[in-house]
Order: sequence, then structure tokens, then C-alpha cells
Amino acid sequence: MGMRVAVLGVCVLLAGCSADVEFNPEGFLCDPDNACPDGYLCVEGACRAACTGDGCNVTPINRCATVTCDAAPAATCVDATTRRSYLQAGTCEPTTGQCTYPVMETACEEECQDGACVGQAGVCAGVTCTTPPSPTCEGNNLRTWTGPGTCSASGNCSYFSSVASCPGGCGGGACVPVQLSFAETAPSVRALLTAVDVAPGSSGNHVLVAGLGGYVARWNGAAWTQLSSGTQSNLFAVSLYGGGGGAVGGAVVGAGGTVLLYDGNALTRATVPGLTASLLSVHATSATQVLVGGGAQLAVRSGTAWSLLSTNVGALGGVDAVRLEGGKAYAAGEGTHGSASGPAVARFGSLSSAGTVDVDTSPGIPFRALSPDLDPASNQYLYVSQETYVRRYNTQNGDIELSEEFSLPEGDEVVALSPAASASGTSALWALSGPSVGDSPGALFRVQRSGGAAPVVTRVAPVYGDAVALSRNDVGGVLLVDTLDGASNVSRHDGSTDAYLHFGEDWVAGAQGNAGRVLVSSLADVAWQSSGKWRLSRMETFFKANGAAGAGPVLLVGQQGGMLRWTPQGGHVVMDSGSTRNLNGVCRVSDTLWYAVGDVGTALLVSGPSVDALASVQQPVAGTTAHLRALACAPSGPNWAVGNGGTVLKQVGTNWQPVTPAPQTSVNLVAVVASGTTAWVGGDGFAAKYDGAAWTQLPGLAGLSGLALNADGVLFARAGNKVYRLNSSAWVQEFTASKPLRGGFVSGRYVMFVGDDGVVVDGR
Repeated sequence: MGMRVAVLGVCVLLAGCSADVEFNPEGFLCDPDNACPDGYLCVEGACRAACTGDGCNVTPINRCATVTCDAAPAATCVDATTRRSYLQAGTCEPTTGQCTYPVMETACEEECQDGACVGQAGVCAGVTCTTPPSPTCEGNNLRTWTGPGTCSASGNCSYFSSVASCPGGCGGGACVPVQLSFAETAPSVRALLTAVDVAPGSSGNHVLVAGLGGYVARWNGAAWTQLSSGTQSNLFAVSLYGGGGGAVGGAVVGAGGTVLLYDGNALTRATVPGLTASLLSVHATSATQVLVGGGAQLAVRSGTAWSLLSTNVGALGGVDAVRLEGGKAYAAGEGTHGSASGPAVARFGSLSSAGTVDVDTSPGIPFRALSPDLDPASNQYLYVSQETYVRRYNTQNGDIELSEEFSLPEGDEVVALSPAASASGTSALWALSGPSVGDSPGALFRVQRSGGAAPVVTRVAPVYGDAVALSRNDVGGVLLVDTLDGASNVSRHDGSTDAYLHFGEDWVAGAQGNAGRVLVSSLADVAWQSSGKWRLSRMETFFKANGAAGAGPVLLVGQQGGMLRWTPQGGHVVMDSGSTRNLNGVCRVSDTLWYAVGDVGTALLVSGPSVDALASVQQPVAGTTAHLRALACAPSGPNWAVGNGGTVLKQVGTNWQPVTPAPQTSVNLVAVVASGTTAWVGGDGFAAKYDGAAWTQLPGLAGLSGLALNADGVLFARAGNKVYRLNSSAWVQEFTASKPLRGGFVSGRYVMFVGDDGVVVDGR
């Protein structure tokens, strides 16, 4: 063979060459029969790499990237009575880049000349080949015909046909829709959280959260698992030790002197005689060293025994924070000392109950948090927080060194401090401030200092919650719990980016866009996936969202005419909708054309020359002042809107007009989806389909609050916390979510529903 001769020639020319040398035939001429070695194809006379097996490590070349198969060969005569023609649209073979065109051969009644049948005018006179056969199934494949066709010598019509594979099987002349499997996919712990910590050295893959009602859950880097706490008491603090190859352990504390010991897998209730206070803080450095505090009580585990640290502890008034450093115990709180009152720090020379207690006071409000010094090599200082200030505390003489203080520029008071991993010569600290009176946000800050320079305070993320908590620092940053309006979010921050382990916000809408899956909460916060991680963009002013849609940008609408535009790069941008009425639904035609509807027949057109220049104008609505609840944009047909009292509107030109005839219902319609000139509408106990001329009533579904139509033409509905699919005669329940569902969206054949407490139901 020619190729073997070429290889042999190379060996002859290269002195000392070995027959074991691997030869790469890429680009060499093909054999005379256009043959190439395995893994290569002959393309225009040269061997080119191809990849056909699972073990092949050669990157396939897509030779169709710049090929357009729209130049079919001219019709020819196969013989004197047979005409061969080609379909104008062909297909390209990726490995060769060659176009192939479907062939149709037609028998000529008389003869074929120059690619055309002649002498057939009489037979085909009056024959119009414009009605191709109906699709048919061939096993799991669907064959379809396209027109116009060609009249044959016998006066019959011939049509081009094509075959497509049906992943879900073929039946009745149609591909059977692929059945979707539903599951909850977004991370969720579904509880009101008050505390979080991460095992040091675990790279964020061993996290414990605690909350009200005895709730405890563990994050393993991929999912949450609820742990049995054996208590219904509210829990307020978590501390973990170990990790980085060592055994993980820790403790969780809460109301009524509750102490739970954690061994890395399970929780065990500890009995501490005489401990009855509501415990607000805990610090565990090992299984044999645990310090807890709250109210006017401190308790320590040294070895396997628990004891109360009672000497003068009452002078603290109320313990808010505890810490173990160098075998010594420290506690900070409200404080009363003799005739003086004010914040106080207690220090114990040992973990023994016989240790001494010094109480230091200074004017002001209580100390709330304790942390090691910004200098990780220092054993002499701690940092304490007081109001919005962070001050250095000298553990040797008990002095509060105001000259070393720094202040956080946002929030009502500092509620947590955590030492951060630091680069050589640079010290760092995480500081968390709670929201101020009047609902202005608090914030998470990173505080850095190089050498003896003044600390530099950098805002990392806003904080809105009524209950907030901060973990210790670990590789990748700290974990933050932010609980607002009963919704707890858990996020990781490293100073530049954030990733969310849990969302507790109530989702009201979603979209499949350029940024991937996008979820919108009732607070107008937007979550999206980036590089496999969930991110959150928080709306920093009050906005009550009712709906959203989008692909590139996302448009949010809400109460009192509220309208926002959101992008991953630019965040939230407030827009003027021109209306003060509640907006309840929005849909997208393109990134520069949207529609929105709301109360009292409100209909808005949102458009502009670019995303950054969108403007909203009122559209005329004829024949109704009903509250409009939902709408659907149909790119290949009219737009639809539905509302109270069975209202259904269709857009005609620039106006919205009632559909005639109207559906036979007075139910408040809250859902609509459309495809072309067909629309499906629904409300509590009612569903119907409109084909452009008449209504067909569908089975009713109690509590129906939303509809979704996927690319397979399958209609899904949500009602309460359940997902349903419509077959020809009934709604079939597909999935039961853990929380009520409030919104949804479609991406191709995939369906997603979203709802309360961060629930996301993914149908694939």
C-alpha cells in the first residue's frame, strides 16, 4: 500500500531510526483507494484525524463549521426515462466536510432530456403536489415528508422524506415525549438558622449549622444532611475543631443550658450540673477543652469533666462571647463591677473552677465579640467589639487600648469577629455588623493590616438579617448566615467572590438565560449559577417582586409599579415603569422588547434600542379593568394575558382586546402559556385550551397556580407543593416538593419550578 511505502522511506533516510517510532499520518497523502490508518479519514486526498471510539484521544475536527449545504447538484437523466433530482437542503458530514443531498428519482412517461421529463404535460395537467403524506413511525424513528412534491409519469405525486430518531420512542405518527424525572436540586436546609461553623482545614467541606427548634444540619461539600439533636430547644452557637486530616468534633449550645457534643458524625447531649442559662457562645479546641457561656454562667469541659466557672462571673451581667487561648479562658459581656457598670472582659488563668477572675470595665455598651489579635503571632492581645468599634484588649493587664481601635462604617453593632488566613507580613480579620435601626443593611468586612500600618477596612457583602452569624476562617474564606423575614441564606466569602451553600429565600420566578439558571426571590434578590456554583445578587433597597423573565438581562416587576433590570455584570438597575399599580407578570420577546401586566387592566410595553435604554410605555387595553395576573409572549403568534373573572386578552396590533368567545368561567385566571396561535389558561379548579377559534375545557386542578409548556408540547402545572402533567384525560401527579411552589420556567424540554424557603424542583 502507498502509505506503508511512505513510512518505509522515512526509515531509510533517518540513520538509526527504530521501527518502534510512533508515526503520525496527519496530512500525508491517502492510499490510492483513499484509505488511511485507523483513527484517520481521507479528506481531499490527505489523511485527517477523526475520533470514533471511547478510548480515542484525538480531538475530532468539525469540517462542517464553515460549510453550508445549499447548492444541490442540478437534476440529471439517469437514463432515457428516469430523472434524478436533489433536495436543495443537504447535510454535511463533520469528519469529511462533504455535503450530501437527498435523492429522488422520477420515472418519465416518455423520455428524460437535460434533467427534465418531456411529453408529460397531459398526465400532470391540473395536478398540484402540495399535500405530503402524514408522518409515520418506523420503529423508534419518525419519517416525515415535505412539499411541494413532483408529478410522476403516472400522474402521482412524489415527495422528499426524512427520518429522525425519537429518544422517547415513536407512536401514532409522532415522537413520544420524553418522560421527565423531577427532583429538588438547589441546596437547602429549610430552617431558621442562628449559627454556623466550619472545621478548620476542611476546605469548606465540613460545615455545621444550627437554628431554632433544635435544628442542626451538616454540609459535606455537596449536600446538606439534617442531624438528630434530641432537643427542641433553640440553638444559638456552634464551634468546630479538627479537620485537615484530623478528626472533626465540636459543640452546639442553646437555651436552657443545652450543650450538644459533636463527634464528626452525631450529636450527644452533655449533662452539666447547675448550668441553666441560655447559652449564647461556645468555643471548642478539642474533645477535652470546651468553654460555653451565657447569662451569668460559664462552664468548661476539661478532660471529661464539666465544671462551672463561678467566681465573680456574675459581675459580667450577661455573657455574649467566650474564647479559649493558650490554656486560658476569656468571656466578654455586659458587666457590672462594684459601683461601676459597663462592658466587661473576664479572664481566667486556667480552665479550673478554682481560677481567679479579673473584670475590666469601661464606659459604653456591652462587648459582643472576642477574637485573636490581627497579629496571629501575638499571644498578648485579643480584639473585642463594642457598638461599631473593634478594640484591642491586653490579656496581661486587662486594659482596653482605645488607641488601637478601628470602626466599621455600616451597621448597628459588630456582632462577630473571625481571624482570617493571612499572607506573609499581612494580618487579617473578618468583622460582621448587624443591620441598623431603619432597615439599612449591616455588612461583612475584611480588615487587613501590614506591619504597623493602620488597619484597612474593606466591605465584602451587605447583610440584612435579623439573625446573623459568622464561622471561623477556613481555606476559601468564612461562612455567613443571614436570616431575614424567616429566610436563612448561607454563603462563603473569600474577599472577592461568594458562593452559596444554601438559599432560604422565597423564589417567585425563574428564567433560563445566558447566565444559566436564574432565580428571583420575593425580595428581588437574584441567584444564578456560575462555574457550577450558586451566586446571589442582593437588592439593597426594598422591592417586593412578583415576577421576572429574561435570557441575557432579566426584567423584574413587582409592587406599586416596581421594575428592575438585572445582569450578572451590572447587578440591579432601577427602572421607571410609569405606573404605580402592582405589576404581576412579565415576558420577553427579545432583550430589547418585553411586555408586563398588572392590576386594573395595566399593560406595559418595555422596549428600546439597547438593553441599557429600555423604556416603559402604557398600552391600550380594551374592554376590561380586571387585575391581570399573568401573560405569555409567543414569538410566532400573538401575546396573551389573563386575569380575574375569567379575563383572557390577546394582543392585536398595539392594543389588548378580549378574546371572543370568552372561556366559560368566572374563575380568577393566574396562568397562561402559548405556542403559535394556541393558548392554555388556568386557575383554581379550571383549565382550558384555545385553538384560535374555540375553547376546549380541560380537566380542572384544585389550587392550580401556574402552567409550563415544554418543547415536547407537554403541559405541566403546579398546585401547592405538587407538580402535575396533563395526559389526554387527567392531571397526573409527578412530584411533591417540600415547600409550596410559586413560580417556574422552561428551557427546551426541561421544566423547573421554584418556591418557598429556597426550594427548586428540576424536571429533566
